[in-house]
Amino acid sequence: MASRFPLATSPTCPYCKGVASRGIVGWSNRNGNANRYYYYCQSNHKRCFITWDDARDTPASNPQCWCGFPSRQNRKNGPEPTAWYACSSGECSFREQIEVKNSAVELESTTPVQNSSESSTSDGGKCTMTETVVEANWGPGRPKVLARIKMLVKSLACGRCV
Repeated sequence: MASRFPLATSPTCPYCKGVASRGIVGWSNRNGNANRYYYYCQSNHKRCFITWDDARDTPASNPQCWCGFPSRQNRKNGPEPTAWYACSSGECSFREQIEVKNSAVELESTTPVQNSSESSTSDGGKCTMTETVVEANWGPGRPKVLARIKMLVKSLACGRCV
């Protein structure tokens, strides 16, 4: 069963069971969510986010939630990054933790690009300075992250590089 967005009816708040309000993320948002619709509730409690009103991050390959829809993959970065699947429509309390590897949430794709330059050493060996540019994309509509990594690759004959 596939979710239909925008949702036909507002989801209910998991705290107070009231009908959620629909909002839109401001244009100045730098997390890739500008102009994105979402549902929230603030009736008699602290304002809480309920769900996005779109199909982003809800491929059919995600686990199915208890109300029969594909779940949405969510992630939070910070000192301790986390990732989890949750109900995409906000109707049930489905939540499944995703194992986070290398203390960072895994990126959707990375594309390494390498530039190399070689120099000869006095003992006939070669040292290679390799600059790798890694371009990572969180997904559609999300900003790209660029990182430059310089590595010195030492040949076996070179004794000067450490």
